[in-house]
Amino acid sequence: MKESEYQAALQKSRAIATEITRCNQHIRQLERKVQSLLKEWMASPPPVTAKYFNEIEPDSVVGGATVVRSAAARQQENSGVGCPDCGSLMIFQEGCLLCRSCGYSKCG
Repeated sequence: MKESEYQAALQKSRAIATEITRCNQHIRQLERKVQSLLKEWMASPPPVTAKYFNEIEPDSVVGGATVVRSAAARQQENSGVGCPDCGSLMIFQEGCLLCRSCGYSKCG
């Protein structure tokens, strides 16, 4: 390989390495943005209302997802109260408010 060919190949490899570094930086920026958006969404998830939940028919399709409610879930009474820890809808069970999502409970 001649010196000029070597220099040309070296320049091309450096240009490729620079472009790869630039792409990696963009990927890291996108990762940070997605993480930030997920943290923001998790801090205040959309509310689930008892009215909406009670309107769902067992084994129905809502927003493209199939909702299946077990017989036990149908027998339990929805409180209409959101969980103070996670915001999910709480139920009354054995005289207590219970969050089935995170396990929070309040009795009395």
